[in-house]
Amino acid sequence: MESVAELLGTEYPVIMGAMGTISNVELVAAVSESGALGLIASVGMDSGGLRKAIAEVKELTSRPFGVNLVARNPLSSAMVEVMADEGITVATTSAGSPAALTPLLKDAGIKVFHVVPSPALAVKAAQAGVDGIVAEGGESGGIQAPQAISTLTLVPHVVEAVDVPVIAAGGIHDGRGYAAAFAMGASGVQIGTRLMLTEECRIHPDIKRALLEAQPGDTIVLPMGMGSVRVLANDLARSIADMPPEERVSRATEAWMRAPAAFQDGDVGSGLVIAGECSGAIDEILPAGEVIRRMVEEGARILGSL
Repeated sequence: MESVAELLGTEYPVIMGAMGTISNVELVAAVSESGALGLIASVGMDSGGLRKAIAEVKELTSRPFGVNLVARNPLSSAMVEVMADEGITVATTSAGSPAALTPLLKDAGIKVFHVVPSPALAVKAAQAGVDGIVAEGGESGGIQAPQAISTLTLVPHVVEAVDVPVIAAGGIHDGRGYAAAFAMGASGVQIGTRLMLTEECRIHPDIKRALLEAQPGDTIVLPMGMGSVRVLANDLARSIADMPPEERVSRATEAWMRAPAAFQDGDVGSGLVIAGECSGAIDEILPAGEVIRRMVEEGARILGSL
């Protein structure tokens, strides 16, 4: 079996999580330059927008980077053609079944890693022919499965359930999490929230400050029309959590739609701030390359000492 780094074409078995508009091109390029896999999040784009984003990343790095496709997005099939034209060799797919996209991607010579929240969905993805699985636990920020499973529980179950490489995600932000992922049988890691607190990430400084000041337990999961979402427990999130159930869903969904603007405007108090549980453990803003290097080197030392 090829290693995850070999499949990705990278130095390290580390993937950047798909974070929507948070995944600006400078951050994608910086992650790839570090030896990990930067990832363009195609949500909200059409084929022309994706082609433009790919061109912008290429201006900043000659190293491999990938694209995340939303499986249930009807525009994603056309985006596969763009990816093939532009020489993209790795994709992650999420939010839906990978059955339709996987053959298109593989016919184009693109490796496919599907994001799953459960062992059962990991099995279905493997049956669809994906090259690897991203097992994402409920500690992650953003959209959550209805019955989210913690990373510590999810990853070993997925490793046992499938015969393809498994990448651990959800709450991983340093070398300890990196080492733990491999101890659980994973072959790589995906990180998201930690990369928000990097120099290259273009979210508003006030949002970064709020994430730095967060303490353990300072995130909350809100129900929405399309699932649940983990966000920073700011004034808006707490007020929504206290609403009657039917109002809670509509207000959370409405606020979620405004989240990209909140990240750009620095609306910490009245906008939803997507964040994973590890936001309470991050205390400095670093270059993305330094985040990756420290994680891998510290993780290797820990694994070597076991």
